[in-house]
Amino acid sequence: MISGLLEKLRVPFVKVQDSRKISKSKSWLQIILVTSVEVTAFIWGVRELKGLQSWELIVYDQMLRSRPREAPDQRILLVKSLTRISN
Repeated sequence: MISGLLEKLRVPFVKVQDSRKISKSKSWLQIILVTSVEVTAFIWGVRELKGLQSWELIVYDQMLRSRPREAPDQRILLVKSLTRISN
C-alpha cells in the first residue's frame, strides 16, 4: 500500500520515456498550483475586506460557548480598600 503511494508521488519527478505521461503530469501540477494560488488569493482578499469577520466572530463565540464549564479559580484574590475619603 505504501509503495503504491510512493510510486504515485514519484511519477512527476521521474523521467518517463512516454511524452504523453510527462505532459499530463505537468498539466495536472500546473492546474493544482494555479487553482491553489487563486483560492488563496480570493480568501485572502475577502478577509482583507472584512467579508468574513462576522462569520468568524459567530464561530468563535460558539466555540467558546461549547467549551466545558471550568471550576472557579481559587487563586483569585479580591482586595478592598479600607481608607475612606471624607468630604
